[in-house]
Amino acid sequence: MEGSWVVEHEAAAQAISLVGTFLSISEKSFRDVSQFIDYVSSLIRSKGADASITRSLDELEASVELLKYALNALPQTYPNKDMMLESLAQFYFRLYRKKAIRNDLEECAIFARRVLDSTSGDSLAWADRLSFLGTVLSEAAIQKWDATLEGAIIANQDWLALQTEKESDRHATGLDIEYHEYETSKFELSQLELSILSHRGATMCRSVIDQEREGKLSKHLRWLELLYRERYQRKPMVSFGLETAICTMRKSLRLNYESVYDYVYGLELQAELLMNHYLQTRTASFLEEAIDTLKKMCRIPPREYYSDPVGRKILVSCFCLLAQQQSPQGCGANMEDYYDESISIARDAFEFEPLPPAWWEQSAFLTYRASLFEERYWASHDLRDLDRAINLGKKALDLTPKAHSSRLVRLEWLEDFLDQKVAMSEASDDLENMIQVSRMVLDEAPQDDQETLSLRYLSLGEKLEQEYNKKGTINSLREAIQLSMNAIRLTTSNGTKALHFQSLGTWYAIIQQKTQDKADLKSSIFFFQRNLEASSSEIDSIPSISSSKHDWTLKNGVQVGHLKQIMPLIEGYCIGHMWRDAYATLHDGISVISKMSLRSLSVSHRRSAISATAGIASFAAGLAFIVGKGPLVALALVEKSRNMFASSLEDLRVEVSGELQQLHPGLAAKFMSLRYQVSRPGLTLRQFEPNGGRAMVAWQLDQVIEEISCKPGFENFLMSPNEEDTREVSSSGPVVVITTCPMRCDAIIIQPHQVRGLTLSHLSHEDILDKVKSGNINNLKVLEWLWDVLTSPILDALGFTQTPGNGEAWPRIWWIPIGPLSKFPIHAAGYHRYRTKNTVMDRVASSYTTSIKSMIQTRRRAIPAQSRPERAVLVSVPQTTGLSTLKFVKEEATRVGSLCRSMGFDVIEPQPRMESVASHMAGCRIFHFAGHGSVNSSDPSLSQLLLEDWKAQEFTVAMIQEMNLRSGSPFLAYLSACGTGRIRQSSQLDENTHLISAFRIAGFRHVIGTLWEVNDECCVRVAERTYEEMLKEGISDDAVCLGLHKATREARDQWEQRAEANRNRFRKQGRTHCWSVDRDRDIEECDVNDDLQVPEWVPYVHFGV
Repeated sequence: MEGSWVVEHEAAAQAISLVGTFLSISEKSFRDVSQFIDYVSSLIRSKGADASITRSLDELEASVELLKYALNALPQTYPNKDMMLESLAQFYFRLYRKKAIRNDLEECAIFARRVLDSTSGDSLAWADRLSFLGTVLSEAAIQKWDATLEGAIIANQDWLALQTEKESDRHATGLDIEYHEYETSKFELSQLELSILSHRGATMCRSVIDQEREGKLSKHLRWLELLYRERYQRKPMVSFGLETAICTMRKSLRLNYESVYDYVYGLELQAELLMNHYLQTRTASFLEEAIDTLKKMCRIPPREYYSDPVGRKILVSCFCLLAQQQSPQGCGANMEDYYDESISIARDAFEFEPLPPAWWEQSAFLTYRASLFEERYWASHDLRDLDRAINLGKKALDLTPKAHSSRLVRLEWLEDFLDQKVAMSEASDDLENMIQVSRMVLDEAPQDDQETLSLRYLSLGEKLEQEYNKKGTINSLREAIQLSMNAIRLTTSNGTKALHFQSLGTWYAIIQQKTQDKADLKSSIFFFQRNLEASSSEIDSIPSISSSKHDWTLKNGVQVGHLKQIMPLIEGYCIGHMWRDAYATLHDGISVISKMSLRSLSVSHRRSAISATAGIASFAAGLAFIVGKGPLVALALVEKSRNMFASSLEDLRVEVSGELQQLHPGLAAKFMSLRYQVSRPGLTLRQFEPNGGRAMVAWQLDQVIEEISCKPGFENFLMSPNEEDTREVSSSGPVVVITTCPMRCDAIIIQPHQVRGLTLSHLSHEDILDKVKSGNINNLKVLEWLWDVLTSPILDALGFTQTPGNGEAWPRIWWIPIGPLSKFPIHAAGYHRYRTKNTVMDRVASSYTTSIKSMIQTRRRAIPAQSRPERAVLVSVPQTTGLSTLKFVKEEATRVGSLCRSMGFDVIEPQPRMESVASHMAGCRIFHFAGHGSVNSSDPSLSQLLLEDWKAQEFTVAMIQEMNLRSGSPFLAYLSACGTGRIRQSSQLDENTHLISAFRIAGFRHVIGTLWEVNDECCVRVAERTYEEMLKEGISDDAVCLGLHKATREARDQWEQRAEANRNRFRKQGRTHCWSVDRDRDIEECDVNDDLQVPEWVPYVHFGV
């Protein structure tokens, strides 16, 4: 029992001495020994033997040893043994407080648990002993000893429940839930122990809180506040116990608080828990309750509790979240109002004076003020707020004595502020200050926590890398390397070692680029190899067919991490011309990709997986050619390493072969059932989140697919196509896959009789990246460059050297550009300015496709015979909130509608709102959209067609991908809007995540779209001419491609005529000319000269078979 013991030191020392003497003499009867031990230990316990009273640490340690001897000597049935256990736990706790050694706290926890287990659940002492155990475990949890955290929370919750609830109320809170198991530790409360603890608490009810227990309430609220925050800092996405915590705090806030400060503290904690719950569930009511809770706090006169601004900081966060909720696009009408209110609240918190009297209160107060300025910075984006946070952080640090434990916390806050300032500022002083503070953090950090110390060394190394990037001083990297080498010796964690290996490999690679020293290259490769070995061993430890969803999720997570570590090693091998090592490593990496499942991953994890594979496809093809593997192997690697998510969705919609149903009817039926559950309409991507039921079904489906692929004859089930299927796909014209990497650029040409490679010796990967970086991908000069280095060699190799004569069929060609090359208008390459025939569109009709596999699957779906009436859905949006009016959209809708009716279609023009449009798409054969398109720069799955209600309900790539319209055999989606085939994020290029591909995945056989912004009036001409060709040729695959080809070619010819007339006119006037293009469907503006003009007919593209 934790009490105040006032005793003279001499009495305690004399007791210890007497017992020591007594035990050292010759044998006594057990009865005598036990009685004497009982007497002296009782004396020690009653008199105190407190560490604050003993003259030396030795005497406290002697007391501990005495009691341990006594406990070992006495029988289990000894009546006062629980009191001795309690005293021993108290002594160990005082030892820990004096020495700060973890082992003392571990021993304390062991004896505290033993005395609790020996205490009757209906005794008054049980609550006090539970309180002490909660305190011990809380101390361990706050010291980052993870295994204790949940035990500490439940012990404190149970104690609080004893004070605030009756038995029926306690069960209603759900405290007796099933708890997660954590890694084995001396601190850990097992699942069974926690359940027993919880049920014992339920039997211990009080209807009246006596004065002593009310005095302890604030302590447990403080522990809970620290523990809850600690849990969500470490595991922000773990929802376990959150509702329980909220319920506990609601009940505790009904108590009468003697201290205003304790009440404010409780309000703050309740609001933070509610905000965390909102972040996990996105349920607005939790956020609103958090704001209401904190407004109560703001009404309390601040001088009563020194205006601790923690709650105001949380309230600012809530208002910022509320602003984001009102407008996910960041431009809602109420957003600025919410931010203004949050800033006003923040300002009020700064103006209350005076500061608390004690230095440590002042220091904490200034730190909280600084953190509130940091929070306001995220709302205002004003660097002056960060400067204020830094200045306040420095003042808080100056107030803190060097020997005090809180100094490290103040340093970490200041380091965080400076880190953010450096990320947003170019000032050298900020970087130097950040590095200086990081060095101070390292000096102040406890040396016994070697795991954390190792990570701190790594953090300082990363800041030194920033210094190198700014100043170019290699010594900064050399120091970072030395720090990391020393830090590796401190850790036993494979994960932490892997982080060091990755950083060391990176730093040596950077140095090698500067020095060209082979030794640095060798070191870089060595550390990247060590890093890859660590992740490979993790993958090997997970079963190939997982027994649980946890294993499956872990497997995917490890695979993503493994892929992220491959490319740096590959690049090192390539620099050293170690081609076979590079190929073998990348081949193994692609094997990992082929085993990954994106269906059962959350959206964020899926995006991470896609980013991890960026660039692998082109590298793999280049290395395959270098080591002599040939075009078929190169093509297979390309197919396996890109277009992963789209392929996984299309796999859900393929027809199941009769052979599978005949040989393995059970597996076939299970596959079809699970496939339906995953792909059935009306479900959203949110249900793919880890806790969603749909994610579980997707995981089960992946298991079935893996099981089918293990059956003889089905090894390629839903896998990449074989050679025969690959060659067959070119029956209507050649398919050309273009790969580029730093070593070489190649075209893989697929024809009915062969698959061959063509080296593109004049095409440079570096040139491609330079043009993409500068945004220089679509002007006349680029079109001519594309002709010289790319399309002319390919067309010559295929024999397409002339324009087809009158009456001759136009040959078709399919392009599959990989990586950054997919941004370029390959179909429009050539010399167009002077009416030459050295252009792609004067020799072939071009189409694009995302993959060979996708093309095969589409070809296998026959075009059904046209039945009447069939529907054409026409959506026109001439006016969109916040954007320019498109004055030609109505004219386009009228002309297209007329042509569709002439083709026998029933034309439907729904309200241009999301629900109406989506509902009419089911069963339509043609979908035509004329309006604005929007490309999301950070997440291409959020790119959208802008309907009237786009701010409330977005018609995005992700939503369209979810639609399965294949049963209605949709034929053509014509997207007459800006950038429907554009991807801004380079890491997502190989996935083809854009609006065009979304409509293809949804089931449309053909999609016409645009690569960038388009001219409003030109859209009318191109659309009308395309549909006219379809009216003439009928509903066929060739008609769509040839319709767009002829439309853009005619637009090009008209452009050439105008260009020539303008040149003649300007020539007569004696001046050079410039071009400006009216881009009514473009949100951006651009001035261009003759070489750099972007012709209006270039961006239109056809995707399909």
